[in-house]
Amino acid sequence: MGSEAIELAHTQDTIQETASEKDRSRVSAVTPSKNVATELATEETEKEDKAEGVEVKRKSDDEHKGLSEPSDADKRKAEIDKDLKRERKSDDAKELGKTPKLQSPSTRDVELRRRKSDSEGVARGRSRAQTPKPEELYMDRIMRLDADPNMYWLGRFRGQKTPRRRRKVVKEKSKLTSSLMFATFCSSMTSFQFGYSIGCINAPKRMITEWIMVSHEKMFEEKLDQGRADLTFQTIVAIFGVGGAVGGLISGVLANAAGRRGCLLYTNIIAFLAAAFMGTAKYAGIYTMMYLGRFFIGIYVGISVVVPMYQIEIAPTKYRGFIGSFHQLLICASILFSQLMGHPMLLGTPERWPLIFGFIAIPAIVQVITLPMIPESPRFTLCIRGDVEQAREDLEILRETRNVSAEIVSMKAEAAAVWDTLLDRPSMLDMFRKELRQPTMIVIVMMIFQQLTGINVVMFYSTMIFEDVGLNGGDAIFATIMVGTVNLLTTFLQMYYIDRPKCGRKSLLKLGTIGMIITTLSLTVSITYKEMAIAKYISVASVMIFVFSFALGPAAISWILASELFLTNARANGNAYMSAANWTTSSLIGFVFPEINDRIHQYSFLLLTFFHILYLCFYTRYLPETRRRSIREIHATFET
Repeated sequence: MGSEAIELAHTQDTIQETASEKDRSRVSAVTPSKNVATELATEETEKEDKAEGVEVKRKSDDEHKGLSEPSDADKRKAEIDKDLKRERKSDDAKELGKTPKLQSPSTRDVELRRRKSDSEGVARGRSRAQTPKPEELYMDRIMRLDADPNMYWLGRFRGQKTPRRRRKVVKEKSKLTSSLMFATFCSSMTSFQFGYSIGCINAPKRMITEWIMVSHEKMFEEKLDQGRADLTFQTIVAIFGVGGAVGGLISGVLANAAGRRGCLLYTNIIAFLAAAFMGTAKYAGIYTMMYLGRFFIGIYVGISVVVPMYQIEIAPTKYRGFIGSFHQLLICASILFSQLMGHPMLLGTPERWPLIFGFIAIPAIVQVITLPMIPESPRFTLCIRGDVEQAREDLEILRETRNVSAEIVSMKAEAAAVWDTLLDRPSMLDMFRKELRQPTMIVIVMMIFQQLTGINVVMFYSTMIFEDVGLNGGDAIFATIMVGTVNLLTTFLQMYYIDRPKCGRKSLLKLGTIGMIITTLSLTVSITYKEMAIAKYISVASVMIFVFSFALGPAAISWILASELFLTNARANGNAYMSAANWTTSSLIGFVFPEINDRIHQYSFLLLTFFHILYLCFYTRYLPETRRRSIREIHATFET
């Protein structure tokens, strides 16, 4: 028993020693040496740093994509420190004579600077809402590029220093391409109808009045005296303006619904109707057909306000005034052409005068053939229809180059401004609300004063004015033709100077208005003393200088301004009001001026002088200069 107990105790001691050794070995396996532990800790730290770097990179990518924005202040500070360290390394490299590779600032760099400015502003007690957001910086950059295409890619941001690294921008050169000029010419055929319809009624006045008396007697079996016949002719002249007012009011709806090009194309149906009524009135023996014909052609001409709208939208900013002046140029050319057609050697005879009005169908045919060959306005396509690809394609056709990115960016910025407004699709009533009220009133008043200058008095009754001062029939018609020639040549001069650096719109307006004030005064004096031999020469010279002054200033500029003062979404409605005001005033003058002239005779021109002075004061006070300024920049003047 004793030996067995001793062996049992020895066995238990052995088992305990074995267990102790196993525990020590297990502990030693779990607890490495100090050096090994340090190495393992370093490896774990590196893994954590790498994971943190991946996470930061993922966060940065998310920020770049606009998916999320980190909220941890420590990570923001770490990223800012890294950005500052990168800049210090660049400065050190410059000091060592090494030139680091230039890089354009990315969205991430801009965001880092914004966050740094944000954190500093919060530390100083400034609200985070006062710090510009990335999208605000982007729109600010777009606005600066729109105002100055030569500006560096990143200009001076608000609340920041100008970045030292700048990206070189390739300048897109604007030029007058053959496609642009062809589109301008095709659209201007409607302008040709405008001027032709104004001038064609002037030369055959006496023959038309005699035919009205004969036709009235056949239709109603009673004679029409000369006074009533003259009144009938004046009504035929004035109803043209009534149709123009109607056409002007509907032009905005048509231009937005069918597009600028489509509107000009489809309205040629009205021109064909007008040509049919007036061209066949004499052969049918019904003089009342002249009322319908003149009313229809008035509607057509009222819709012609879409022409300068289209031309302004397709023109480069540098040549916007030049291209927009083609509307007035074709008006002047067609007035002269109609006066030539009314000469007795051509169609100005009792047998052939109806062909003068039937000729209206010829420009309509030309336009029906050529308008489908030109593109729609790219600005309308992008800003109203939202079709960027089609707008780019049309713009490339007009510019004859694929390098149109700057203009597309400008159009997109305008579209963004349109969509951000409460009146992104303003109705006719909305034009008198908010920021649209002032430009709308300016274009309406400008066009009313354009007619109150008395230009239509000269165009409609120039032959009568010359006969009143002693010129015989042939000389009076020749002097009227000279008036049209001066009007045309002066328009070429105005087109040359309208975009020149030292001229601009307002300078030409002032020069033209002062000239009209002087000439209406001299015309009053010459008619008062018409018994003098020199009076008729002074009268002719006064009329010529008056037309020169009008063509140099108010003629084309009034139409151009109506398209320059509005963004694309409101341009059609603004032009509609302008056209309605123009033709309403024109028709009133056609009715009223002969009566005023019969009562106060030559002193009626003093009334025009008074209107010229008011006109000068108005645009000097309220009209902004628009030469070589972007549409968005011009519109911004009315938002402040």
